Amino acid sequence: LLTRLNQGQAAPAPRVAEPAPAPETSASAVRPEGEAAAVTRRDPVQEKFSMELHHLLVEKFKKEEISPAQMNDREQMRQRITVEVRTYMEQQNKKLTPNQMVLIIEEMVNEMVGLSILEPLLHDEQVSEIMVNGPDLVFIEKKGKLTKADCTFRNEEHLRHVIERIVVPLGRRIDETSPMVDARLQDGSRVNAVIP
Repeated sequence: LLTRLNQGQAAPAPRVAEPAPAPETSASAVRPEGEAAAVTRRDPVQEKFSMELHHLLVEKFKKEEISPAQMNDREQMRQRITVEVRTYMEQQNKKLTPNQMVLIIEEMVNEMVGLSILEPLLHDEQVSEIMVNGPDLVFIEKKGKLTKADCTFRNEEHLRHVIERIVVPLGRRIDETSPMVDARLQDGSRVNAVIP
């Protein structure tokens, strides 16, 4: 499986010297300018908290019937998510440092309106390509060298959701009856996705 976003370039030929592990689902991308936030593996308690908070936000915004246009307004959503996260923290009596609060808010913004764990990689100017061969098999290319990224999707469903978030705005779909998409984003980036 392969998802590839390449800024105005054709996708490079498959690498033979450094093959990725057996595919389940995958992604690759070249990212626009900006600073990347660190993405590291977290312990189960942190992951559980993150999933609970994300579920709460999804349900709340679903009840409020947030329009697609509103969901696509990243800054407006950041403001709303910030309010909801702070309220939730107070209700749960959870204490976070200012830096932890910034990180959890950014994570929720990426989950709700971005491409989840891929966002920091897309904003890393040194990353020329991102390849995902499964939920826990994320690889990046920097200066021509392929290495395993220190981030993972929660599961196959999480990864499929991100792939759909990429292709749906292009007027395409990807499922068992249409398992491959090859298209270009508005900024010229190439997207190639294949699922089993």
